[in-house]
Amino acid sequence: MIANSFYYLSVFFQLFAFIACIIITYHSGKFYRLIWLGLSLSIFLITLRSIHSTIHAMHQKIIHLDIYLIVDSIFSLLCSLVILITIFYFRKTINKSLGNLNKLKEIAEYDYLTNSYSRFEIFNIINNEIDRSLRSKSSFALLQFDIDHFKSINDKFGHKVGDEALVLLVNKIQKAVRSIDFLGRRGGDEFIILMPNTEVEEGLEAAERLRSIVSEDPFQFNLGENIYLKISIGITIFNPLKDKLITINNNKFSAVDELLARSDRALYRAKEKGRNQVRANF
Repeated sequence: MIANSFYYLSVFFQLFAFIACIIITYHSGKFYRLIWLGLSLSIFLITLRSIHSTIHAMHQKIIHLDIYLIVDSIFSLLCSLVILITIFYFRKTINKSLGNLNKLKEIAEYDYLTNSYSRFEIFNIINNEIDRSLRSKSSFALLQFDIDHFKSINDKFGHKVGDEALVLLVNKIQKAVRSIDFLGRRGGDEFIILMPNTEVEEGLEAAERLRSIVSEDPFQFNLGENIYLKISIGITIFNPLKDKLITINNNKFSAVDELLARSDRALYRAKEKGRNQVRANF
């Protein structure tokens, strides 16, 4: 009866492991689903073997004297326990790895300070929007803006207040733009806004509205002071009919550079003409 008991326990653990694998397989992504499915099949075959051994053991008349069957049943039980523990440890390791991957993805996609899109991600979004624009024949606006005299804020109040200014500014801008618009940080106090399905007049109106929203009320800082922030904005429009030439040979990243250069020049002119204004370069 000793071998019988060990066989029963091993079969129980293997069935439990098999059911756990099936449940995990169902809730896993496509890549991991194939791995878990293969593992489930392996455990199923091992379980069939254990059931066969159990049935064989049940038919032995002198089971308590059959040393081979006792050793085999103990070994089967230990293997079942190892399989069960390995499954749960493997599942825990995968979950931890997926969590780390999600954190890395978030770090790559979003700016750590302002939670706007990162430089890499906003450039990638612009590149994808060029593709979409060429297919749909719809224009989009690209805005670049920065804070006027931002260095003086850092010099007077310190970099901590400067960082807070960036966060407060982004929060206000994000509330003012449309849900389909994209806001990303290019670097320092310079930001990019991509506005899909936007023509020249709409883009200019949106840019002027954002400039006005930022400058009309002071920002409340944690240090207890209210500080007015003003921004200069440079805008350009990607027209798929007029700008098709800059995407020749599918070199769309060069098209991104060209659009950024155009909005850069417009932003520079806004600075040159006195700041706190919108300038365009089409």
